[in-house]
Amino acid sequence: MEWAGEDNPVEKAADIAASAVFAAAVGFAAGTMGFGVVLTICAAVVASCAAFVVLRNVSAGNRDYDLPGFEPVPLAIAKAADELVLDDVLESAGPDARVIRSFDPGLESERAARANSPQPDASQALTDALAELRRMLR
Repeated sequence: MEWAGEDNPVEKAADIAASAVFAAAVGFAAGTMGFGVVLTICAAVVASCAAFVVLRNVSAGNRDYDLPGFEPVPLAIAKAADELVLDDVLESAGPDARVIRSFDPGLESERAARANSPQPDASQALTDALAELRRMLR
């Protein structure tokens, strides 16, 4: 079946849908401008017919595209490691760098002790940090 042609049902359905959307827009515009019901419907019908005629007369053109020749490249799939090991020590990380320090293997005993103790309330520290950020932005 030839894709670009007058008898293609997909293209005809697309033209009908596009002209219906255009007719609805024209009808809405005519209705909001205060035209009567009869004039609004007539404007929508005329717009739909005109859009359909214009869309059916537009040539689809040549839909064949010449591609340059190329050679497919085989994919090399690397095997993933079983676990992620963080062995780089970041010397510049301060003691309050929580995300970086959470991967430090030397802090296992400290993490186990903190897990059993109640967590401190940091709401005041958060409020102070937000206030400082607001002052810096002004």
